[in-house]
Amino acid sequence: MKKYDVIGKSSNGQPVRAAHGPMTEEMANVVAEAMMGAGYTDVRTIVYSTEVCANCSKEFGPDDMIFAVHGMLFCDGVCATKSIESDGEWVLASDIGVI
Repeated sequence: MKKYDVIGKSSNGQPVRAAHGPMTEEMANVVAEAMMGAGYTDVRTIVYSTEVCANCSKEFGPDDMIFAVHGMLFCDGVCATKSIESDGEWVLASDIGVI
């Protein structure tokens, strides 16, 4: 997962951050659409270029070993939880495109 911010402006021009953290692009788009539907203006989705742990938001470097399971990335087995740890695999971050 990548880290996203979904931001906009309220009717009185105040900046509002509706979402922040690891999520899929689809999730970020849903938040942005909901903001626009609620009348917020200048709604933007900012994506950070690095991959992050889906649980704790730790940023991965290319030399990190990460745990991949069900389309999500985790920094360790604790963040992945024991219930899904058996379904995933350990991979080198650079092997999946982390730079």
